[in-house]
Amino acid sequence: METDSILIPLVPWAYDNNITPYENTCFDGEVEQYIENEILSPDRKIPLRVAKCIIIGPVSVGKTSLIRRLGANGYGLKQRPTIGIDYWVQKFEVLGTPFRLQIWDTAGLERYNSVTKSFYRDAQIVIMQFDLSRPHTLNELKEFVRDVLTVNQEERLLIFLVGSKKDLISEAQCRVLEKEAAQVAKQFEAEYWSVSSLTGKNVQNLFSRIAALAFLKMIKTEIEIKESFRNEDSRLAIMCPEQMTPEPPLKSKKKFNCCHCNIT
Repeated sequence: METDSILIPLVPWAYDNNITPYENTCFDGEVEQYIENEILSPDRKIPLRVAKCIIIGPVSVGKTSLIRRLGANGYGLKQRPTIGIDYWVQKFEVLGTPFRLQIWDTAGLERYNSVTKSFYRDAQIVIMQFDLSRPHTLNELKEFVRDVLTVNQEERLLIFLVGSKKDLISEAQCRVLEKEAAQVAKQFEAEYWSVSSLTGKNVQNLFSRIAALAFLKMIKTEIEIKESFRNEDSRLAIMCPEQMTPEPPLKSKKKFNCCHCNIT
């Protein structure tokens, strides 16, 4: 399912600057210049960049409701457990260019774990979701996270810890639980958010922040790759002749003499 585009001209703020490992608060000049050059290029071939985001967590913590609130701005009070995998696409426009989040809603039921693990591969963003009204679900998250990190050992993931159903607890209870959640977030180097799918509180801000950081990371990687190619080309261009790999010498031709002439 696809949704309407969300505009992101700036990097949104974190929910709590004390509970995030990501220091990016803006698109730096290098990134803005890179995108501007791309937009103003004569052929104007702007690629569609896509990032894979998976939502993990125990059953009934509100994963599907979170996505529905983002995508269709709708919320169902009676949600059935996800069977296997649900797949959503959220469209963004970041710095004037198209960007997509593929959001995979993995089942929290253990009997589907063998299926969902295959969908952990190639993820770039992980949302670890628990239910603020059921604090024990925070501890249950750890096994899910270990599975994701095991499958994506070589990938530096963007990780977000999300406490849902904020509307079901008081502000005082929320502050207490957020202190516990902060410890888990630091353990997994994650950014923390409290949200409510019922009221929509912080939902769009959360996903806009995710999209902005994923886009920023993607562009930084593209810049690094192009810079490494430029450096290699420059190194080859200025290399001294004695540094170049010499070509193998030509084999000398044998001469066969006969009594009347030289035959080569």
